Amino acid sequence: MLKSKIQRILAFSSAAAIATGGLVLGTATAASAATIAVPGDYATIQLAVNAATPGDTINVAAGSYTENVNIPAAKNLTLTGAGSATTTVTGRLTLGAATTVSGFTLQGQTAAPYAQDPIWITSTGAGSIVENNVIQNGLRGVYIDHAVGTSASHTIVRNNTISEAGFGNTGAVWIASSDYVDVLNNVFANTTAGGVGVNLVGGSSNVLIDHNSFDNFGNVMVLIANSSGFPSTPQGHDVTFSNNTITNSTGTPLYIGGNNLKDVSILNNSITDTAGASTAAIFITPGYSPSYDQWLEPSNRPLEGFVIEGNLVDNAAYGVNVRSGSQLATSDAVQIIENRFCTVNVAAINNTNTTSLLAIDNDFCGSTTIGPVEIRNTPVLANTGTQDALPLGLGAFAVLLLGSALVFWRKRTSTPRP
Repeated sequence: MLKSKIQRILAFSSAAAIATGGLVLGTATAASAATIAVPGDYATIQLAVNAATPGDTINVAAGSYTENVNIPAAKNLTLTGAGSATTTVTGRLTLGAATTVSGFTLQGQTAAPYAQDPIWITSTGAGSIVENNVIQNGLRGVYIDHAVGTSASHTIVRNNTISEAGFGNTGAVWIASSDYVDVLNNVFANTTAGGVGVNLVGGSSNVLIDHNSFDNFGNVMVLIANSSGFPSTPQGHDVTFSNNTITNSTGTPLYIGGNNLKDVSILNNSITDTAGASTAAIFITPGYSPSYDQWLEPSNRPLEGFVIEGNLVDNAAYGVNVRSGSQLATSDAVQIIENRFCTVNVAAINNTNTTSLLAIDNDFCGSTTIGPVEIRNTPVLANTGTQDALPLGLGAFAVLLLGSALVFWRKRTSTPRP
């Protein structure tokens, strides 16, 4: 009996060992991601891509590579350079699968017709991450074309230096008919002035543009609702432009054209030194220059859910300018809240529509409003023109609070204690 039990225990232990051994052996023999070196293993980046399988990493050594590179659909890779100061790719990098790209200088052609975009993310490339690169000299720096992601899988452009040298300037980042795109912590610099920082067209939605700096662009963000086929639904929605720094804009920093837009938030940005006698820091219009008041196309849906809050505008002709022809769903369709408009030479808020705008708790710094604007709780302050100037109301409140504390302290120290 004892022998039988021991035999059964030994048999079970042997079976468990075999099963465990089989599991370990299976894990050891399963395919694992490989690391491929360029030029160590393959002479060019494209040859390495051709040989790679999904999940592989391609490490590109320091050097200059002149080639167009195509990542085909479903071949998700990590493409890493030795650093933007040492690894340069001249040509177009097309991401047809979710790919992580970092550590390069990526540039288009350096001669006419300047037709290449250094990075092109196609529809099957949604979910790509482009980070820690220098991107320059293209018709568009990063072109995101019909890349429709999900709430769990965003296409991300972050921590890059994106420098436009005047070759195309149609958009350092161009987002066309795409969903779930994040543009984060980039430095945008334009060496020739003019052009566009981020261009959103074709009903792009669920876009976050946050904590970037923009210098010397004509338009920093252009948001256009001009794709056809969606007359009864918003063509662009859930767009947030927040915590960005804009300096030396040679045109209109934030240009919003067309109707059919919903839930656009412009939050906590610093917009300073906007050139031009008639330009606005934030311009909402149904059309394009020079026909600003002409609709881009017929629209059955007015603007709604616009929030302009917590921004500093210093040295511009207008703070917010809403041109006639902009369809406003209600009087609170565009809400302008707790902004500071300083050294605004014409008007802090200009509205040429019959539907009123709602302005709450703003500092106008001596500026005025023109047209239908419902103003709530907005004192007119001195035109200091500085971001650090303490608003009069806040200063008075601080003095009152300090005085009350002093009186309370004196009463406590002068009252006899038992």
